[in-house]
Amino acid sequence: MAALKAVEAFRIFGWKKFKENLVALHYNYQLVRDASSVDDQVDENQDGVRDVLQISRKELWKRKMKLVLKTIDPDQVSKAFAGLIQGWLAVLATLTIRSAEAITIGTTIGDIGDRVIGPRPREALLVALPRDYEQLVPVLLQYFWRAVGFWIAFVVQSAIGAFYSSVRGAEIFMGGLRSIIVRRDIGREGRMEPGNFLFTILFAMVWGFGFWWQLTLYYHPPVSVNIILLPLTFLEWIISLILPPLQAPRTSSGSLRLSLAIRC
Repeated sequence: MAALKAVEAFRIFGWKKFKENLVALHYNYQLVRDASSVDDQVDENQDGVRDVLQISRKELWKRKMKLVLKTIDPDQVSKAFAGLIQGWLAVLATLTIRSAEAITIGTTIGDIGDRVIGPRPREALLVALPRDYEQLVPVLLQYFWRAVGFWIAFVVQSAIGAFYSSVRGAEIFMGGLRSIIVRRDIGREGRMEPGNFLFTILFAMVWGFGFWWQLTLYYHPPVSVNIILLPLTFLEWIISLILPPLQAPRTSSGSLRLSLAIRC
C-alpha cells in the first residue's frame, strides 16, 4: 500500500509541477546536446583533427562543463530541480503522516480500552498474582491494550487502503474497457459513458469484486499475482527503506509497528 499511497500523493501534490519541471530539464538537455554536437566538430587550428580528440580526458571534461554552464538557463534548471525535490518531499510528508496517524490512533484506542474495559481485568490480576507483581499489572495491561488498539488501527487502515485501491482499480479498468469499446465501435453509442446505468453497474461489480478479493486474501495476493506486481513490490521495498514504519506488517516490520505503538 505504501507504493499506491506514494503514487496517489505524487499525483495530487506533485505531478503537474513534476511534468513541467521535466519538460524544462529536457529542453535544457537538448540545448546542451546540440551545443556539444557542434563543439565536437570544432577544429580551431585547422589541422584536420577535431580539437576534442587532441586533449586529455580532464581537459575534455572541463571543456564540456564550461559548455554546459554557458548553454543552460541556470534559473530555469534551478527551479526545475527545486520543483522535483518539492514533489518528492510532498510524497514523503504524506506517507509519514499516514504512518503517524496509525500509531497515534492505535495508541489512543488502547488507552481508551485500558480506561473503559481495563479495571475489571486489573482487579482480577491483582487478586490472582502475588503482591510482589502488583506494580507490574498496570504497565502490562497498558501495553496489552495499546497493542490491541494498534492492531485495530492497522486493520481499519488496511481496509481503507483496500477500499481505495479497489475503487481506483475499477476506475482504471472501466476507462480501458470504454476505450476499447469506442475504438472498435462495439454496441450502441453512449452506452458505456460515465454516468450511464450499465457503466455504473459494471463499475460497482468490478469494485466490489476487487474489495472482496483483497479482504478474503487478507491483503496477501497469490504468487502468480506477486510475480506480475514485482515492480511495485520493488518500489514498496525502496519506500520501506526510506520510511521504515511503513513496511508491511510482516515478521520484523510488524514488531516494529507494535513497539512504536507501545512506547508512545
